[in-house]
Amino acid sequence: MGPAPSPIVAARIAEVMQLLLDGNSFHDLKRHADDRGWKIGAKQLRRYMTAANKAIVSEQQTDRKGTLARHLAQRRMLYARALGMNDVRTALKVLQDEARLLGLYPKEVPDDPPASTVVVQTMGPTQVTTYQSDDLIRMLALSQEMEEIKRRAELTDQSVEVIEPGE
Repeated sequence: MGPAPSPIVAARIAEVMQLLLDGNSFHDLKRHADDRGWKIGAKQLRRYMTAANKAIVSEQQTDRKGTLARHLAQRRMLYARALGMNDVRTALKVLQDEARLLGLYPKEVPDDPPASTVVVQTMGPTQVTTYQSDDLIRMLALSQEMEEIKRRAELTDQSVEVIEPGE
């Protein structure tokens, strides 16, 4: 790491960070810099943006407890604002979101699949495929039949070419 930025540069980076978090584009930031009399070019503004983005990332890498505490504080602030504006619907939504964040609601358990359904999960990128049991029985029968054909071919020194689906 290089030397710490001057207080002026640090303040500018903090402003750029806030503007980025507010959704401003490069052109908005350039206009802001010009309005504030920063007298910097596009290259320097991009350096400020890079430093601001690094600061945003480092803030996101804080510990989980700190992040949770910040989110709870933000929700409580939103709740207070909503009540102050007599917006009960929004206040309720904020409370529900906070309760969900804290895990106060029971986890939703999906309905059990019917007894005739089996879920097969493949390896690699998770891909879940649902087969009906009679489909699995047919696939098992075909697999056993193929094994029998291979076994017979080995006994008679014949070769069996197996073509996989999708080839």
